[in-house]
Amino acid sequence: MLHAIRATGERYEYSVSDGVVVIDFSCDRSVEDFNCDKAALVQYLLTTPYNSKIGTARTSASQLLRFSGCELYGHTDPISAGDVVLYVLTGEKVSIGEIQGGYSFVSPNPYGDVGGRHFRKAVWHIRDMPLSEFESEFGFKPQSSATVFRPGGNDETRHLEIENRARRYIERD
Repeated sequence: MLHAIRATGERYEYSVSDGVVVIDFSCDRSVEDFNCDKAALVQYLLTTPYNSKIGTARTSASQLLRFSGCELYGHTDPISAGDVVLYVLTGEKVSIGEIQGGYSFVSPNPYGDVGGRHFRKAVWHIRDMPLSEFESEFGFKPQSSATVFRPGGNDETRHLEIENRARRYIERD
């Protein structure tokens, strides 16, 4: 399965250099504390910064649960070991890798930001491909307002095409 994750500057740099995928939400608890119960996680997120609206809390909960590997009825597949990941530094570059481990959580956040760090081990096969080169090779611009998103959206043919190209890059490595 192919997933894309949007990152910000220092988190992107840290992740690619240290062999992990990091996402930061204002959630200062492990997703495992909620036993894949989206409703319970939404209720908790409503009490945290940046998630005071129900829609935002639901979106954050879905992304955190998907990232941690929880199955969510009616949503895209969870991230699992062996899955391909596009790690996108918006507007700049993309790294392509494979998820190698399960979900982990570290608190407090070493950056001092609100919440903790949610991460998974990864092996980076392609590091720091310029966005222009990625767009030329893959035929799409990986951008989303979501942190965890599905490349190609709901177009299954497009999604599989992007995944196959990413796997070919990994096999070259």
